Parts: sequence; C-alpha cells; structure tokens
Amino acid sequence: MADICTAVLLGLLVILSGTRILSWARIRVKRRLHGCQLPPRYPHKDPILGLDYFLTELKEREDGISWASERNRFARLGRTYEVNSWGNRRIMTMDSQNIREVLGTSFDRFGVQELRLPISSSFMGKGVFTTDGEYWEYSRKLLAPMFSRSQVSDLSAFDVHLDRMFERLPRDGSTVELQGLLKLMYLDHATEMIFGKSTDTLLKETPDESAHELLDTFAAVLKRTGIRILLGRLWILTAWDTTFQKLSNNVRAVVMKYIDEAIQRQHHDVKSNANRYIIVDELVKSLGDREEICNQLLNIFLPARDAASVSLSACLFYLARHPDVWDRLRAKVLAIQGPITRDGLRSMPYMQAVLNESMSSKLLDPVDL
Repeated sequence: MADICTAVLLGLLVILSGTRILSWARIRVKRRLHGCQLPPRYPHKDPILGLDYFLTELKEREDGISWASERNRFARLGRTYEVNSWGNRRIMTMDSQNIREVLGTSFDRFGVQELRLPISSSFMGKGVFTTDGEYWEYSRKLLAPMFSRSQVSDLSAFDVHLDRMFERLPRDGSTVELQGLLKLMYLDHATEMIFGKSTDTLLKETPDESAHELLDTFAAVLKRTGIRILLGRLWILTAWDTTFQKLSNNVRAVVMKYIDEAIQRQHHDVKSNANRYIIVDELVKSLGDREEICNQLLNIFLPARDAASVSLSACLFYLARHPDVWDRLRAKVLAIQGPITRDGLRSMPYMQAVLNESMSSKLLDPVDL
C-alpha cells in the first residue's frame, strides 16, 4: 500500500513538474516574440504557494487599507510586478501601456471567463462580466442597443437623484464625506434604470425593503466572491459554502421580483416610470428565459453599482486640492447655455481632460483588472 501511495505521489510530482516546465517554455517563447521583460517578483516568505501574500492581502482588505498597501507595493517593486498566488503566477500592473494592451489592443487575446465564471456562476451566471468569446459577443450585441446614445442621453431622471444628494450636503461649510453620498446617488439612479425601481437610499424616509435587501445581500455575496478570487484555483475549497449559495439565491430572488413585475407590465402594456427607458423591460421583450434575464441584469448591475461614484470621488478629491483647476472648470460649466445634456458634456474638452487626469492618477483595482 505504501509503495502504491509513493508511486502515485511521484507520478503527480512528475506531471506537475512537466506542466510547469512547459508553461515556463511557452511564456519564454512569447516573451521573446513580443520583446517583453520579466517583471520584478514580490519577495515572498513562502515561495512555493505564496501563502504570505494571500494572508497579507486578506488582512489589508479586512482593515480597509488594500488601496494604500497596493500603492506602496507598486512604489517599491515598480509599475508591474509578479506574485505567486497559490502556486500560480499573477501579474499586477498599473502601467497604462499594459492596461491599454489588455483591455484594448489585444482584448481578444486576454480573458476573464476562466477566473470569473467558475467562482460566480451560481450568483451571476453567464454575461458580459463573466464570459469571453462567442457568449460575450452575444451578450454585448444584446445589450448594446440598450446603452445607445439615444437611450442614455436623457439626464432628467438623473437630476432627481442629484437634487436629493445636494439636500444631504451640510449648509454650514463643514467637511463632508462625498464618496458615500455619491455612491448612494449613482446606486439610486442605476437601480431605477436597470430594474425599474430606485433603491431611494438618499431619501430620509425608509426606502423600499426589497431594494435594501438586494443591496445588503449583494454586498455580502461580493465579499465572499472576493475571497474566492484571492484563493485562485483553490476557490474550489469554498464550493460547499452554503452561506454563499444562500446569499446568491437571495439576490437572484429579489431580481426575479423585478423581472416578474416587468413581465406583468408587458402583458398589460403598462409603461413604468413615466415612459422612461428601463433595461429589465427591454430584456423581457428580447428574452423568454427568466434565468438568462436575471444573469444579464446582474452582470450589468455589478459594474454599475459603484464604478462611476469611485471615479467621480477621485476627481473631486483632486479638484479640492487644485482650486485653480476647479475655478476654470466651474466657469466653463456655468457658461453652458440651456439644459445640460450628455452630448454637451462630452463636447467639453477641458472637462474630459480633468476626468482623464484624475482617473490616470488613481490606481485601478488590480483584482478587478
């Protein structure tokens, strides 16, 4: 029996070693072909599995200092470096050329499905955020008309939430934490546009209970998803996490309620929210499968949940520290004649430059990338 176990163990070691050698050889060929250099390596205490990095990253997330810690690592190691993540190579980068190559020029040669779909299939299913290739193309073509210029150019629905945020600002000139308010504002607008019913988190009175249930449960399941991402291929160890499955089911149950309401509106030919454009209504018209509609909605809601608020918070952070830029930008906005429109904002080169500069000064989340 001992001889059999030894033989099996040796066989596994040979297979693992052979796989590593082949992987190293392929990377070396590609590196020479494209003229790439090896990135600096993170100084691991555990060079075999990289357990030290995992525990450090986990603690940083719990303490809310992952952003500052990542910035410090980039400052020490360079704009691109390599870590060992449970025995797998992981490249961390804040280099604009690398990001442009991955997300733009060579987008079709890089993928997210292998990482994202297995760990979140029971939660989000297949969609633009979790797939590559043909299904990604299918989802993109399905959703693209819903985000056309004509559909998102009307800013009147956004004005309501903007006014509510202004009402929450202190009138005595005291310091205010804007990021939290901006997050609520964009969240209220996104849920109204996607699900047909706003979470109304900025209202002083109690918002819709199902909306609050969605937000709380969504945040909880995302936290567990983040741990799965950090585990890499060892996420399978959490496959029997009953809490994750329960949270996922709860999120999908709430979204299903919005889908059922949209189906009822379609059957009775009722328009929601004063004829405003609602994505769930459009998906109900295009798809007959409630599960697929739910998947597509969750794949949209995840990036819409706080991406814009994070970017705008960063912009305002820098504007507060550069009053000359603030004054110039404010003067250009005040000079606008008539109502502010999406096309009008996009045609302002100085505003676009300010937004681009603030985003380039702020690190992208390397896990998201």
